[in-house]
Amino acid sequence: MAGLTAGALGTVSSSPSGTQDVNLLQVGSASFSLGQQLAASSIPVVLTAAQITTLTPPAAITGFATSAKQDTLLTELQLKADLTETQPVSLTSTTITGSVAVTGTFWQATQPVSGTITTVTTVTTVSAVTAITNALPAGTNLIGNVGHGKTPKVKTGSASATFTIVAAVASKKIKVYSLSLMTSSTTAVTVTFKDGAAGTAIGTYILQAITGTNFGITENLSIPSSLFETSAATLLEMAFSAAVTVVYNLRYWDSDDT
Repeated sequence: MAGLTAGALGTVSSSPSGTQDVNLLQVGSASFSLGQQLAASSIPVVLTAAQITTLTPPAAITGFATSAKQDTLLTELQLKADLTETQPVSLTSTTITGSVAVTGTFWQATQPVSGTITTVTTVTTVSAVTAITNALPAGTNLIGNVGHGKTPKVKTGSASATFTIVAAVASKKIKVYSLSLMTSSTTAVTVTFKDGAAGTAIGTYILQAITGTNFGITENLSIPSSLFETSAATLLEMAFSAAVTVVYNLRYWDSDDT
């Protein structure tokens, strides 16, 4: 072991000189203990500039996910998702242009409508329906008058001589769709329906009963079909070939159809 001499603070000399193995217990009259020490008890160490640079902590980290940064990222992600998905649309106009996705549950009173809505009219009577432009033809609420828009009329009674059974109607034809004739007479009679007074025959029927019985005929068609019809603005005549009583039931409508 070499001998050591402590001189001024920070200077140690050895004898003999040269590289020696030494144990330092005191420097400049200040004793110390080996091992890790507090800063106040440590021996000062001088570091080079390169060593200081190596030990310097890196600069502050930026862009890491703070709470505020996370909120911003979530908002951006939600915005991107909204732009790529079909969004609900509120319509204030009655005209829909283009394609609009419709989803969800719809009740009877709130069904989606395609097209342009102009006027909605609530109707409770037949007259209200016929008042709407391009609605159903005029008609009544009678059974048997559904869909054809005609007003059935009837003539019933008995006669034995030629007479006008239906008077002329201005600009309209008389169209007969149902007819029944009956007699109890054993005398033959020809009943002729004519287009106008003493006009062209448009329907002819021969009747004759057997003693003690009644004889008759019946013909029926559904409106708008007809058994026969008059010309426009022309009466319907019922003519007899003999003075024989005939009971009749005639159903018709007057129409301006051609």
